[in-house]
Amino acid sequence: MYFKQFLHDETGCASYFLASRQSREAMVVDPQLDIQPYLDLAQEREYRITDVVDTHLHADHVSGNRALRQAADARLWLYESADVQFDFEPLRDKQDLHLGQLVVHVVHTPGHRPESVCLLVTNPPRSPAPGINGRSSTESIPGGAAHTAGIALMMRAAVPTRPPVLWSPSSPIIWTSQV
Repeated sequence: MYFKQFLHDETGCASYFLASRQSREAMVVDPQLDIQPYLDLAQEREYRITDVVDTHLHADHVSGNRALRQAADARLWLYESADVQFDFEPLRDKQDLHLGQLVVHVVHTPGHRPESVCLLVTNPPRSPAPGINGRSSTESIPGGAAHTAGIALMMRAAVPTRPPVLWSPSSPIIWTSQV
């Protein structure tokens, strides 16, 4: 598995490049408006961007999702209830996306936004448990940002709208789209 975080200090957001080293397929999560860094990385590392996912839609994040979809001829994924005026592939709660040997499990986590999702990434040949939890906020983590500050970059806690996700020190590393 290849994983790279892109921090965008000017907006307080982050995006992620996730790829299978075996199949050379890549996914960009929460792409910023300037898509060139993702295209450059894909070319440099000889990956093919096949999927683009936005974990949520919000005014604080101007997404490059449609531009990246077009430039890479990739699928664009949003949660099924996303209220947008363009075509996308609908994500559903408990759905699995496959990126080579990687499994990207979708968990619907409304709170920060109604269409917010978490992405739990597993590399089954190495471990049956998720190794990465890509989140749009901390609303489902007991104790919110203060409790998890040692393991992840977190944004402000939001009001939970579903039972909390169980968390322990052995849980996967949590990466957020807003920092």
